[in-house]
Amino acid sequence: MPRMAPARVTHLIPDTQRGGAERMLTRLATLAGARGSSQHHVIVLRHGGDFSDTLREAGVPVTHLGLDGLPGPFFVRRLARAIQSTQPDVVQAWMYHANMLASIAAKAAGDPPVVWNIRCTYQPHLHPRLTRLVIRTNAVLSTWPAAIINNSAMSMAMHEQAGITNDVLEVIPNGIDLNSVPELKRPPSSDRFCFGRHGRWIPKKGNAQLIAAFAQINEDETDAGLRLCGRDVPEGCSQYVSACGLDDSHVQLEPEQTDIYRWLQHLDCFVSPSIDEGFPNALLEAMAAGLPCITTDAGDSRTCLGDDTWVVSCDDVDALAEAMRRMIALDHDARITLGEANRERVRQRFGINSVLDQYESLWRRVAADT
Repeated sequence: MPRMAPARVTHLIPDTQRGGAERMLTRLATLAGARGSSQHHVIVLRHGGDFSDTLREAGVPVTHLGLDGLPGPFFVRRLARAIQSTQPDVVQAWMYHANMLASIAAKAAGDPPVVWNIRCTYQPHLHPRLTRLVIRTNAVLSTWPAAIINNSAMSMAMHEQAGITNDVLEVIPNGIDLNSVPELKRPPSSDRFCFGRHGRWIPKKGNAQLIAAFAQINEDETDAGLRLCGRDVPEGCSQYVSACGLDDSHVQLEPEQTDIYRWLQHLDCFVSPSIDEGFPNALLEAMAAGLPCITTDAGDSRTCLGDDTWVVSCDDVDALAEAMRRMIALDHDARITLGEANRERVRQRFGINSVLDQYESLWRRVAADT
C-alpha cells in the first residue's frame, strides 16, 4: 500500500508567548517535521514570542499578523488570505479567540475544514468580559468546525453542557517527549525545602492561593522556601507576598524561564494550585522531570497525577497547606519514590509520539471527509 501523503496543517493561535497551548503546538509541529508525518504552518494572530523562534529553527514557517485591539472586517480578510496562501488540508485553531476567527475566515479562504482546540474547563466567570463574549460566540458557531478537540474529559463535558458541542468531539491530552527531559533527583542536603510552580500570572492559575498556603507553613516555623516563575509573575504576585507577611527571604518571584527543566532542578516539590485548567502542562513537565507533586482537582489534574493522596480541592488554602506539610514530613527516599512514579506515569500514558498520532489521525479523517 502506498504511503499516505503528509497532511498540510495550518495552525491559528493568538500568540507564541510561553504558555501551555503554545508549547503543545510547538511540540507537535516540530516532532511532525522531524518524522515527516505532517506538514505545518503557524499563523500568529497577534505578535510572536519565544516559540516563534523555536518553530522557525525547526523549519516550521511562522506568519505574524500583528493584531492590536479588536479584529475587524479588514483583519478577517487579511487572515483569510493568509490561510489560503498556505493551501491547508486542515486548519487547526487553538483557544477561543482563534477558534472563532478561524471558522469565520476559512469561509473566505476556500472553506478548508477547521478543527477547534479548547484548552480549559468552562468557567467564563474567570475570564475578562470580552473573552466571555468570545466564548458565547464559540457556542453559536460550534457546529461550524469539522471537529472539536478538548485536552481534558472534564473540559469536553463542561463545554458540551454549555452548548459548545459538535458531531465530532475528541479528547486528546497533552504530551511530552521524555527523551528531552533530564530526570532530576536532588540529593538530600541541609538546604531549606523548596516548593515551586511555573506558569504565567493570571488569577485562575491559583498563585495567590499557593502563597497563602505557604504563609501558613511559614507560621509553623518550618524552614521552607517558595519559588514562582512565569510571565508577569513578579508584578502580579508581589502584592500577595506582602499581604501574607512574607518577603523575598521566603518567596522568590522570577520572570519567564527559557530552560524550565534547569529551573525545576531547584525544587523539592512542584505544586499546581490552579482553580481552572484543561490538562495541566506545567504539572506534566514536573512529573516528567521526576519531581513529587501536589495538585488541586482542576480540570484533568487528578487524571494527570493519578495519585489522589496528593490532590486537594480547588481554592482550599487550608487543604493545600496541609498537603504541603505532609510532603515536608516525608523522608528524602520517599519523595524520590514519588518522583520516579510520576516520571513513569508520563512515560506510559502521555508520550508525545502517541499524542501526535491522535492529532494526525483526526486531521486525516477530517480532510478525507471534506
